[in-house]
Amino acid sequence: MKSIIRILAIAAVVQLVLVAVAYTGGSRLPAAQAGAVLLSFAPAEIDSIRIDGPNKQAVTLHKGDSWKTAAGFPADSGKVSGMLQRLSELKHGLAVATSASSLARFKLSDDDFERHVVLSKAGKVVAELYLGKGAGARQSYARDGEHQAVYSVSLGSYELPLDESQWQDKGLLQISADQVNELELAGIVLTRSKGDKQSVWRASPMPAGKQLDQHAVEQALHLLATLRFDKVLGKQPPAGFDVAHPILTVSVRTPDIKRQYRFAAAKQGDRYLLQVSDRDEYFAVSSFLLKQWQQQMKQDILFVDIPRPVAGQADQGAAPATSAGTHGKESPSKP
Repeated sequence: MKSIIRILAIAAVVQLVLVAVAYTGGSRLPAAQAGAVLLSFAPAEIDSIRIDGPNKQAVTLHKGDSWKTAAGFPADSGKVSGMLQRLSELKHGLAVATSASSLARFKLSDDDFERHVVLSKAGKVVAELYLGKGAGARQSYARDGEHQAVYSVSLGSYELPLDESQWQDKGLLQISADQVNELELAGIVLTRSKGDKQSVWRASPMPAGKQLDQHAVEQALHLLATLRFDKVLGKQPPAGFDVAHPILTVSVRTPDIKRQYRFAAAKQGDRYLLQVSDRDEYFAVSSFLLKQWQQQMKQDILFVDIPRPVAGQADQGAAPATSAGTHGKESPSKP
């Protein structure tokens, strides 16, 4: 009798194990708590990032002294660091699936996904993330590279762009306004004279009958400080642009650099590019940005007419000193 009971007990345990295996699909993933971090890595240690997408699209970023794209162009370090920090803090809820067969349904298999992010340090993979189908607003189904458990996370695939231009440092060509001490355009040189309280801009040569509008110069400098290009077009002159005949040329000098900005237009269509003298690349810029520069750098914006004295103003200004001494009272007349 005892032998029969023992056999029945063993059979019951085996059945429970088979049910558990069937339910989990054979996943070797241990139970994970809701609210746990999905990936385990230190952002500061990562020196290589690869983001793969569907249709064999991919972006690679490498870190030496600073982050760069695969082509060696400076990447937006703030954006890269922010993305790594975001991934390191990415939390998940309870698993929505744990079987290998469910990965295809959520578009999270090894060869079918929306994004596959590989983070490495010194050539060794530190963490992997798969993003699959959307799970709501700014939500995606995801899993790490080691397990099959599927979670919902607060991250959209669009936040990991596959267009390399979206990782480029678009502010690379900016110059801080307070660093500029010389600005040259249309044959006129503007120089900054720094006084005790504020700086004053002077022009040479000064157009006849004109004076320099100090506020307009500051607005022009603001364009330098906020300049952002759209994307890098490469180191060869792009086809279809009249690079030899720029439509706007502006030269800038700071204590450290001297740079010339040259804008050129496409021979057909509303397209524009920018070339700077201290870099080899050509940069695509928007028509809106070009029109801002053309408008603010015009002579009739930077220079205004010298105000003419109003008729009679000189006589009023030469009032007798005795008038001021009486504080508005009439002077006593002599007999």
